[in-house]
Amino acid sequence: MGDVEMTVFISFIGKGKTDERGQFKYERVNYSFKNSSVETSCFANAVMRSGEFSFDRVRIIGTVSSSWDQLLEDPSAEEEDLYLELDKASPEKLTALRPALTDALKKRWNVVDVDLLIHPAELTGNEDRILESYLDLMLANTGDIVLDVTHSFRWMPQFLASAMELADAFSNPRSVQILYGELSTDKKSCPVRILDPLWDARKLAMDVRMFFEKWEAEPLALRLEPVWPSGAKALRNLGNHLQGNYLVPLVWDKDGKETGKPLLALRNALNDFRKIENPPFWVKRIVAQLKRLLEKITAPATHSEQLLTLAELYAERRIYGQALLCQEIALRIFLWEQKGNTGYPTWEDVKDLIKDFYEPEWKDYQTKKSISDNRNNVAHGALQSPEGTGGSCIPYAGNLPSQFERQQEYLKRLFGGKS
Repeated sequence: MGDVEMTVFISFIGKGKTDERGQFKYERVNYSFKNSSVETSCFANAVMRSGEFSFDRVRIIGTVSSSWDQLLEDPSAEEEDLYLELDKASPEKLTALRPALTDALKKRWNVVDVDLLIHPAELTGNEDRILESYLDLMLANTGDIVLDVTHSFRWMPQFLASAMELADAFSNPRSVQILYGELSTDKKSCPVRILDPLWDARKLAMDVRMFFEKWEAEPLALRLEPVWPSGAKALRNLGNHLQGNYLVPLVWDKDGKETGKPLLALRNALNDFRKIENPPFWVKRIVAQLKRLLEKITAPATHSEQLLTLAELYAERRIYGQALLCQEIALRIFLWEQKGNTGYPTWEDVKDLIKDFYEPEWKDYQTKKSISDNRNNVAHGALQSPEGTGGSCIPYAGNLPSQFERQQEYLKRLFGGKS
């Protein structure tokens, strides 16, 4: 059996405002949840007493100057001495009191696993240390997160959000719910806001980048499916072709149509999108980006030029292996077109066209030969035959960007009739 997923509540404790005695305290207000309300000065207590959540673990983050005593508001007789000590505790004393406060909160909240993260209040000079401590906390606490961002310095939730994204990069992503106890003018009814769109927007940004930077379509397609099913299907198909190096059928349909099925499906999906009423704002931005991508690929007049455009798109994303493969097949299709052929070619049609093109006495022989050599290196894992260029030397992958640029400049001249 795998590990049971836990639900973790993460909250912050700050300082609050100064009271009539000059001490930092939070205002006592009534927080209104969906099905309950709780009067308290500390929002973490409101969450724990609301009866609307069940947590396996609780983690409280604060600084050495935070009002930790506020976690024990309305202290019991058993908590009274600890409450008074926390109220006046120095940073050194606070560290010593941490185990006692942890135990008190376990009893108060009836949660077995409670822990406190206490770090310096000064951000300058401690940025890396604090971010690392937040990352360690996130990596150590797998499972779904309920995050309270009500109290604390404003930079603390921002640092934690960055640590959460880093943790997702090093481990499995988790669901996140964000709570904010809003201080309203009417302190008898302070609304509890659900700010999940803040986290979802960060994840959405990652999904969008995954496709437009690396052609990984699945995360974004899953988001699009409920809103724009034809768009999700077209995106998956396009991503599969781009990642799988299915280049020719992407731009050219073997049934005789001028545009390949994946791009036709995308065009049709974009037309379908016009019929959707009130689509989410983010879907409209993705549609605009997809339109630009489709226009860029299909703008050139010939299939060979479209493939050369694809090679450039791969290179822009630093996917140089596929860019070099794309250049070589673009050259083959160009030579096929130069013979006056208009039908969809087979491998048998184009496999020998390139041989005569590499005659040593021809102009630009070395550049032409590198197109084939680089293609073979990429396709065959850089294994070299005894008679291969450079003998037994292993090709250097760091040369791929410059090789691409040199070949792309030559192919543009060739396809434009200037070579």
